[in-house]
Amino acid sequence: MGQYLLCHKMAEVPYEMEEMGLHIYSAEELCYYIFHNLAMIDESFICDALMAFIRNDLDMPELAEKVKRSFQSPADLENTLLVILRNVAYYTEEEIVQFQESMAQLHRKSPLERAKERADLLYSRHKYQNAVKAYGSIVNQSRDLRVKAGFYAEVLQHMAVCCLHLHMHAEALSCLKTAYGENRDMRILEQIYDFCVMTRQALPKDLFRDVGDDVLLNWQKAYCEAQEAAMQEATNGITAGIFSQEGEDRENALRTLLAQEKKLYREMAAE
Repeated sequence: MGQYLLCHKMAEVPYEMEEMGLHIYSAEELCYYIFHNLAMIDESFICDALMAFIRNDLDMPELAEKVKRSFQSPADLENTLLVILRNVAYYTEEEIVQFQESMAQLHRKSPLERAKERADLLYSRHKYQNAVKAYGSIVNQSRDLRVKAGFYAEVLQHMAVCCLHLHMHAEALSCLKTAYGENRDMRILEQIYDFCVMTRQALPKDLFRDVGDDVLLNWQKAYCEAQEAAMQEATNGITAGIFSQEGEDRENALRTLLAQEKKLYREMAAE
């Protein structure tokens, strides 16, 4: 899973959380997944495959039987998750109480808000393709007027970022334009400006016709400063790695970095 946990029994064949791209090898990792990915879990999580994994691969037949007895209907999901957490005992009772509070907060949200939390979690874990599908399912549903103002614009903005990571530039720009149509916020328009500069596209005239030159200059300055800060942060990390090397390796790495810096400078000067 990418984290180091103290585990009892390690399965030879992992249990796969396909949408998140994770493999579970132990009961402790299963608890960790449940605790930190609650938005991903619905009634389909408790299934025959999971119970077989607990019973056979983790060699925990008693826990598998408790899970089976606990989960008789979708309404039993929350109690069944608690059965797993308490029987494995990876988390303290105080932490489990916090988990119960998180479940209660999630339960108070509308189905659309829960769907957004799930999509946001995929986005935060860099599962951009699955996140795009999850966000798309939200915007393609019938509108729910009970959600907060700007809800759909925020969904579309997040979807645009995912599309950008996937090099789906036309789709990303379409999402941002639609987001601006949903919520005519100048911050969204600035995001469209940043996107067009980043991808070297012309600004959409229909959206920027009434935007003053002073505003565009401020956005240009902010974009350049953000780019410079990001480049400096990346360079600092690279430089630290270079100076941890010795002799000829360090010298070669410094030459490579200098060549890259010169190339970036020439590209910026040409813009």
